[in-house]
Amino acid sequence: MEDLKQKITRDILSRCSTWATPEQRQLIESAVILALAEVRVEREETALSTEFAESNESYVRTFITIKAIKGLSQKTLKSYMYDINRFLDFIQKPVPTITTNDVRYYLAKRMQDGCTNVTVDNTRRYLKSFFETLHKEKLIQDNPVSYIDEIKKEKKVKEPFSENDMEALREACESERDRAIVEVLFSTCCRVGELVAMNRGKIKEDSIVVHGKGNKDRTVYLNAKAKRAIEKYLATRKDTNEALFVTLREPFGRLTEGNVERLIRNIGERAGVKNCHPHRFRRTAATVALNRGMPIDQVSQMLGHEKLTTTQIYAKTSTEDVRMSHKKYLT
Repeated sequence: MEDLKQKITRDILSRCSTWATPEQRQLIESAVILALAEVRVEREETALSTEFAESNESYVRTFITIKAIKGLSQKTLKSYMYDINRFLDFIQKPVPTITTNDVRYYLAKRMQDGCTNVTVDNTRRYLKSFFETLHKEKLIQDNPVSYIDEIKKEKKVKEPFSENDMEALREACESERDRAIVEVLFSTCCRVGELVAMNRGKIKEDSIVVHGKGNKDRTVYLNAKAKRAIEKYLATRKDTNEALFVTLREPFGRLTEGNVERLIRNIGERAGVKNCHPHRFRRTAATVALNRGMPIDQVSQMLGHEKLTTTQIYAKTSTEDVRMSHKKYLT
């Protein structure tokens, strides 16, 4: 069996072969040999040990239960489970024995496989939450991800709809229902999941109660256009479904998130507006409110955010805004 120190030395030299000169490789080899001479190297067992009473599946179940009690949506819980189980399947070690280097190696491998920095950092966040929760519950001694910094991502400004875009989208609606959906998405800043869960019985004059993230209810408001669009749409309804938005054909079932996403995408295609999806209405409304002077804490409440820092990502300052402010303050 090959000596482990020799194998490590050979592997390091192999990794350096594409860029190091023969002289540099000699220096590297000497440095590695000297460094390894003072340590004992043992092969790590990757098979799951039987000395741990809890299985990895048990740790994952405990974590998901804790998060579910906190009110996370099923969609979010599934994302956690997928990334955590994928990591554990790759590492093949009992959860209490996983080290920071194990996590770093996995994240590096994901990058090597072509995943974007955004995707890999999402995985890092999920794993950090997983180990952090187990550590707080005293199920493991340490959180190995606490030592891993956020992965830098390219910051892209996500454009809201322009006024012309909004008018084009309104004109591209083919039914009173579709026009009402467009107006409600903009007026209320709702997430698509909140929109499809709306019930017409919850409308009170210019407001409606929605069920949002974290199983929390909040009141959102209807401007004149949204209120009028809803009135015209409900006047066409002949069904008794309590849902505010339903299919146009029998049995008139409640719209799903997928229904609305396709509907908005189709409206965008007819209007000639690119990158058209429900969440962009939310971003547009928040940006317009902030640019017109609405206090950020009120915008945050309107959006259902728990932290103001989350709301700040919706603030888009245009070049024209900067030019006008420069004239106002620096002339």
